[in-house]
Amino acid sequence: MPIMPKHSTNLVKFSKGQDRQDESVAKFERAAALAPDDPGMHTDLGAALRTRGQITEAIGRYEHALSIDPEFGLAYYSLGNALSEYGKIAEAEEAYQQAVQRLPDDASAFNNLGHVLIELGRKAEAETALRTAIEIDPHRASAHFNLHAVVYRDDDLDPAIASLEAALATSTDDGKSQFFHAMCLKQKGDKDAAIASFDKVPLDDMDTIIGLTAGTMLCARSNKTPQSEYSARARKPTRMRKTRRQSTG
Repeated sequence: MPIMPKHSTNLVKFSKGQDRQDESVAKFERAAALAPDDPGMHTDLGAALRTRGQITEAIGRYEHALSIDPEFGLAYYSLGNALSEYGKIAEAEEAYQQAVQRLPDDASAFNNLGHVLIELGRKAEAETALRTAIEIDPHRASAHFNLHAVVYRDDDLDPAIASLEAALATSTDDGKSQFFHAMCLKQKGDKDAAIASFDKVPLDDMDTIIGLTAGTMLCARSNKTPQSEYSARARKPTRMRKTRRQSTG
């Protein structure tokens, strides 16, 4: 009788090399074949396929995992990530809603739900989700960053600045947060503080910042704020940091 391998969803560190990605997919295909009724195995395989860029195949695996166990929260979370990456934002929101019901203590799920709600223009709901993520994990920089896009107002920049400073307090090398922090200070009229903030943008992020600067100029021409233009692509969905084993019973 074969030994059933234990899965370690989202703790597997997939190599960026194509050979290692192929190896990972093959490994989890074998694991899923050995344990066809384990939703975690199919979720792992979906993660491997997504890493290799096979988003539609990954979505199929997550959906198969849910057909085995409709209460498997990690599959909903992973499905939401894949759907969001695929541009199916409304469907991603539905998956994340299912995920947070089953993973009420997971900051990543609430953060990603908040992210897609911003894209859907439902800022009040997004704020609730993001504040829940921050309550669960006050050190989650991406949740603070996403929150700044929700609380940003032309006539009161302090809440957005505070959210960005909270993001920077937990992730000092966050070039996007640093850039928007500088932009908010500039818009507020604090030129010296804005320059000092911009000087802290990591050099490794300068290509991104150049793109954001160009986007900011386009926003200015169209009377949009850089925050409103950027909020829809503020953060890619984050992955869970902890393994979550759930019973199929």
